[in-house]
Amino acid sequence: MSLTNKKDWFKVAIDSNICKSFEYSSISDIRVITSGTFNSVFSAYLKRAEKFVVLKSLHDSINKDENSFNEFVRECRFLTSANFHDNIIKFFGITQDPTTETYYMILQFANNGNLQTYLHYNFLKLDWITKIKMAKDITSGIQCLHDENIVHQNLHSKNILVHDGKLIIADMNLSKSININSTSVSDEMLAYIDPEYLRDPLICKREKPSDIYSIGVLFWEISSGSPPFKDSHSFTIFPKVISGGRESPIKGTPIDFINIYSDAWQDNLNLRPTISEIHQKLNTIQLEPVYEEKEHQLQAFNQNDHEDTLIIVKTTDDSKNMFQRKKLFKSSRYLGENSQKSKSYFRR
Repeated sequence: MSLTNKKDWFKVAIDSNICKSFEYSSISDIRVITSGTFNSVFSAYLKRAEKFVVLKSLHDSINKDENSFNEFVRECRFLTSANFHDNIIKFFGITQDPTTETYYMILQFANNGNLQTYLHYNFLKLDWITKIKMAKDITSGIQCLHDENIVHQNLHSKNILVHDGKLIIADMNLSKSININSTSVSDEMLAYIDPEYLRDPLICKREKPSDIYSIGVLFWEISSGSPPFKDSHSFTIFPKVISGGRESPIKGTPIDFINIYSDAWQDNLNLRPTISEIHQKLNTIQLEPVYEEKEHQLQAFNQNDHEDTLIIVKTTDDSKNMFQRKKLFKSSRYLGENSQKSKSYFRR
């Protein structure tokens, strides 16, 4: 079908029961949450549902490009079909501002904010049973995506929402099927990005293993209560990540949990577990023994120009459940040429 204007496009979406339409007049108390180049997000009250919701303006390309619209339709279909899932953000429908002709997605409002903020204010109240449940929530939501052959590509603690203590996967930004690749990366979120992709974004596609890497970082964040490398400048995070630098295990973390996230954030994407394997391990996790030995903690990549850094790897003797330190040599040619090429690409 040839779609000639946005009114036709959205009429097709509504008439095909891909999504519901709400009158803009049924929405009140609209307040800005974030405003960006590509879209803006607002909180609002939906009178018809008698609840607060989130309005997300749609990228202008959806109004002009048929391929973009088809991706929008795909996400609407997925979100509609996934409305049963407690760990995927609820999608209620779309609305249009008659004055500006801007279309908005109407999404679930999370009353506890995003995961990063939630951990900042509530971390000391969380026990390990709750933290493991949080990890399971993330895993369950991503498994729903991966089962539909959808890759999030932008997982970090500001895109995980918390509603009544339950974690919700959000802001999929028209998450792409695995044959389509996004190249946008925020400096603030570099620590969550697959190092294979950071090294060569023109060649490496962010597929399911890239989401797994991000999950490893998120699990560490749940264990620590803080974003990864929070005291580092963004320009130092890039070389840390691509050289194998990872955050230190936190004292008191169950060894089983460290094993899970260490497997997930392995540098070699072919060695990372699938989301189903992570789900299985979380279901059989033991809360003891816990990590205690500070002298074995990771020494992160130094800001000065040393020749090696330290990463934590598991010993071959699984019965010991211990960690040893391993030196990772940083080739000046590798970090010089490749990191400069990648960083130049991301500055575009």
